[in-house]
Amino acid sequence: IHINYFTLGKKTMESVSFSTPISFGDCSQSLSQSLFEPDVSKELEKGLEISETTEKKLTALMPKILKLEDDPAINWIKKGTNLVFTLTSEANLIFKMPVPNSPSEWKGGQTISAEQLLDRRFSNVEKAKRACLFNNLHLLVIPPQKKVEIEAEGKKIHMIIEKRFRFNTGVGTQEHYYHTHPGLDETVDELYTLIKDTRFSDVTPRNIPLLDDQKNFSGPRQALLLDLELCGSAYTGLMGSPNNGSCGLIECLSTEQQIDKMLAKACKDKIITPEQAQEAKANRMKEIALDAQLQDFYARQGIKEARKPICIDDLQSLGLNLDEEQKNVRDIIYTEAGRAIVRRASITMRELITDLLNDINYQLQNAPEDQAVETTRYISLNVHYAAAEYYPQFGVSHYYPQYDAWVQRIIKALIEKGYVFQLVNKNQLGYVIQC
Repeated sequence: IHINYFTLGKKTMESVSFSTPISFGDCSQSLSQSLFEPDVSKELEKGLEISETTEKKLTALMPKILKLEDDPAINWIKKGTNLVFTLTSEANLIFKMPVPNSPSEWKGGQTISAEQLLDRRFSNVEKAKRACLFNNLHLLVIPPQKKVEIEAEGKKIHMIIEKRFRFNTGVGTQEHYYHTHPGLDETVDELYTLIKDTRFSDVTPRNIPLLDDQKNFSGPRQALLLDLELCGSAYTGLMGSPNNGSCGLIECLSTEQQIDKMLAKACKDKIITPEQAQEAKANRMKEIALDAQLQDFYARQGIKEARKPICIDDLQSLGLNLDEEQKNVRDIIYTEAGRAIVRRASITMRELITDLLNDINYQLQNAPEDQAVETTRYISLNVHYAAAEYYPQFGVSHYYPQYDAWVQRIIKALIEKGYVFQLVNKNQLGYVIQC
């Protein structure tokens, strides 16, 4: 038997061989895990501080927590069969727990209770911690956490208490960081190793946010590992899946070198085929090229502030006939009693352009401040809402194709004149544009 001895945190290894067979009985784990692995649960708890005062507050608030009641001492992050919350007095801790006796859910091809889901989640966190320790993945940070049991109202409540990290949670922000920040080569290498070893399959930037997110940060960047409950497929972890809404590690790569390296390893490890690798690279390189064009568009248009409105001083510059008119237009007017539909004689192209621009600028001005620029300026012109609802027949309609043509002509003119980057898609609700 040949054993490799390893030292955690070091790349050095020592070997020793035995000529005499050694019996280890019915060991369910590998030899290296059973003999030399550290206590993963204790490693996970390092850096986690739970005071007696916190335990008492948690126990006192548990009746309200179980009833999903609001209280100044409770900050709800998520309600449902699985609860996520913080305590006002303990801002550095986050609590995750199932509602006792909640209905089972269908997940991963099987029926599983909320309590079983919590156990599976923590088991996968331990698996990820084990992989990080064994492979010396020093850039991947798993929040210190512990599974505990609390008695309240005659019930045994199981929960995970986790150290809370601060990072930018703005929609699209982490995607922007992965696509634009340098210093990520080693980070994505370590993420590949984690996915290969644990089959972590819910890989998307919001679940692996960067802790070192400053643009001018020097050195390899650390990534936080969140929501590790889905560990079922290394292929999904790398390539993404519409089933769980993940984009895969491939979508977090921003250079051809990163892509080639990851896909070569995935082929060697037989996670994907060469044909799948070729297709994945072609698709990702197209996305990278399009993103580069968008960033160039923002630079040319001087768009540095995400909520910068679209201002057109002279609508004539769009090259459209502003006096063009449509007869018998329906107006939807909102009153205190609800909405009323009235009919007026006509509407001009100038009026429709003005309403569409008002709709776009309203969405820009009311977008969250912490979103990425490209996310904020990803606009849905939904003909059932906002200003466009005044003229619903000007949206996508089988009954008013001539009005639909008006909207398309306006969007085309906005693109040609540099006010809009592209028409992303058209659907039954309206249009999606990238401004």
